[in-house]
Amino acid sequence: MPKHKKKIRKPSQKTANGLCWYFPSTDHGENHGFSDSQLQYFEGDHEKHIARETIQNAVDARFDYSKPVSVVFEKISIPISALPGREELLDRIARCLNFVKGQDKAVEFFKSATAILNSKIIPVLRISDFNTRGLSGSDNDVEGDWYRLVRAAGTSSPKGVAGGSFGIGKGAPIAASSLRTVFYSSINSEGMPVFQGKARLVSHHNDDGDVRQGVGFYGVNGYMAVRDDVLTPDFFKRKERGTDIFTISYKSGADWKGKLIKSVLHNFWLAIFSGDLEVTVRDGEELVIKKDNLRKCLEKYEAEDARFYFEAFTDYTQDFHTDLRHLGQVSLYVRKQDGYPSKVMMARKPKMLVTEKPYRTLREAYAGVFICDNDKGNT
Repeated sequence: MPKHKKKIRKPSQKTANGLCWYFPSTDHGENHGFSDSQLQYFEGDHEKHIARETIQNAVDARFDYSKPVSVVFEKISIPISALPGREELLDRIARCLNFVKGQDKAVEFFKSATAILNSKIIPVLRISDFNTRGLSGSDNDVEGDWYRLVRAAGTSSPKGVAGGSFGIGKGAPIAASSLRTVFYSSINSEGMPVFQGKARLVSHHNDDGDVRQGVGFYGVNGYMAVRDDVLTPDFFKRKERGTDIFTISYKSGADWKGKLIKSVLHNFWLAIFSGDLEVTVRDGEELVIKKDNLRKCLEKYEAEDARFYFEAFTDYTQDFHTDLRHLGQVSLYVRKQDGYPSKVMMARKPKMLVTEKPYRTLREAYAGVFICDNDKGNT
C-alpha cells in the first residue's frame, strides 16, 4: 500500500439517506491527470462559453413552440454548509493534492480548493431554463438527455437538427468552477425530478491503496442519480419542468454580467429577435433581454459585430432567397455601410451564430446574415 507523508482523513460514511460522493476505481486502468481536455477548451473567458453552450442546449430542448425558451443566469452566495457532501469532497481534494505532488499548477488548484471549502460562503452560478423538456432517461439510458449531459463524455445527440444536445460544450460550466464541481437538477416532461453532482478532479488513492478515477458523482450510493424529490437538498430543487445547472464556486470577475450579456447578444440575437428566446441575467439587479429591448441592448453592450448583423437583417440593402443543391432553401441579407466588418454571419435552425466569414466580393464595407433553417440543410 502506498505510504502518504500527509495524514489523510478517512472518507465520510454515507449519510442517513444514502447520499455520498463516489469516485470509481481505475481497476488498473489509466489515471486521470489535471490537464482535462474537456475543460481546457473553455478556460479563460468563462462567460463567453457558458452563455453559448448552455443556451444552445436549452433552445434544443424547447417544449412549447408557441412560447420562447427562457434562460436565467443568477449569481448567488450560499453558506458552505449548504453544499452537499462538503466534508467528503474536502477529503477527496486532500487525496488529490497528495497525488499531484510536484505538479505546480495542480497543487495550486487543490490548495485553493481546500481554502474555498473551508470558507463560510461560496458563490454559485445557477443557470435555469424554462419552457424546456427537462432531462429524460434513466442513469443507463444512453440515448436519454440525462445520460448524455451527466454521465457521457465526448458524445452528443445523433438525432434531429439540434445545435448542441450535450456534446463537449457541457464542460463549460465545470471549467468555470474553482472546484471543477457542478450539480444538476431537473424535472422532465413526465414530471419526474432528478438530481446529481459531478466533479472532475484527478485520480487519487483510497485508504486501501486502490487508485480512484478523477471523475466522481454525488448521489444515491454516489453513482446513482437522486430521483426522490424528498432527498434533494432544498436549494437545488426544481419547482417546474426544465433544468438547473449549478456551477459551484463560480470563477466570476468584476464584469461577469457584462461579459455574459455580450456573449448572449453575439451568439443569440437572431433567436431573441425571432421570439424564440429570452435571457435574464441577475445579480441583485436584473436585466431581461427580449425582442422588445434587443436593439437597445445591442447598442449599449457593443457585442462584437452583433449590432451590424442585426441592422443588416432588419434594414438590408438587398436580400436573396434560393434553393441550394445541398442545403435546400436558404436566405442571405446584406447591408452596405461604412464601418461594417465585411463579414457574413452564418446561422442555422436554432437561430444562433455558427461562424462568421469574410467575403471580398463587395468593395464597399458590408455586413451579411446567411440563414439555413430547414431540416435538410441543418442535417
